[in-house]
Amino acid sequence: RLQAGYWAVLLEQARGWPGCTRLEDGDLALLPASVLPQLPLLADLLSGQPDASEPADSPMQTPASARGLILRGHPGSGRRLLAQALARQLGRQALLIPLDLWQQDPALPLACRYGRWLPVLQPNLGPGEIWRPGPLPDGVPLLILLGSDGAVECPDLLELGLPVPDEAQRQRLWRQALGDTAESASSLASTLAANAQLSGPGIASLGASARLLARRQNQPLSAAHISQARRQLGAERLRLLAQPVERLIEPGAIVLPPLVTAELERLLARARQRESLWQGLGTTLTQTSSAGLRALFCGDSGTGKTLAASYVATRLGAPLYRVDL
Repeated sequence: RLQAGYWAVLLEQARGWPGCTRLEDGDLALLPASVLPQLPLLADLLSGQPDASEPADSPMQTPASARGLILRGHPGSGRRLLAQALARQLGRQALLIPLDLWQQDPALPLACRYGRWLPVLQPNLGPGEIWRPGPLPDGVPLLILLGSDGAVECPDLLELGLPVPDEAQRQRLWRQALGDTAESASSLASTLAANAQLSGPGIASLGASARLLARRQNQPLSAAHISQARRQLGAERLRLLAQPVERLIEPGAIVLPPLVTAELERLLARARQRESLWQGLGTTLTQTSSAGLRALFCGDSGTGKTLAASYVATRLGAPLYRVDL
């Protein structure tokens, strides 16, 4: 089987390698707009091309020595989509390869070289874990997909973090995902973009799921369908770590003291404006800004802490999970 696969590569008849997955082209508009202009530069660095900004006879012009790229992002952030886009920029086909196959099959790196494939590896690393890929083959750039945890011990690797699209791009993506079936689509897209920092592929997936839910219920697409789709997205993995809280608490279903109500409204306002809060406050504050949001609810058992958390989640259209520390 190995010899047959290798001969198919040499004869330019192979579309892939046994046990591996070809990554297909997708909609690049789903990727963060800030990342797309970097593709040509990344391709040049991985292919060893000189810096085009330097004169041909410049002593500063040296080939890039990057052997691979570490691409960080959460699941569904578009890492595989970006991997295939980068492969196309390199004139290759992205090939997702299981780690054990890459490390145990000595012919696979050579097959990638002659088959014009870009090997894509995805180690599952936890906090503090280090993965050592071993010597990298000559003439074959390597792409490694990671989450926020773990590290790769290997020289000459670039690293790129894949951010979420900014709020303006998320609005455009939501309008596209909602289509013409939503009531007040423009207003709904604006609200959804402000409420959650979701990736482009995540928005597209949620839009498709919400449209399907609306059709099943024979209703116009609304924010309620988006919220229901969000509660279902990734629920299997989250349920291994946390307990979902399914209660939907509308404003009329909760009675709180005026001070608590005012603080919850401030929390909701900050959640919706956390990306724009730092604008115009100076360079120092802008550089140290954080889009994260944390709140501490204090009170005896039965005073309504979980109820208040459910109220905030309902207002933001976000799924709520309880973690027992």
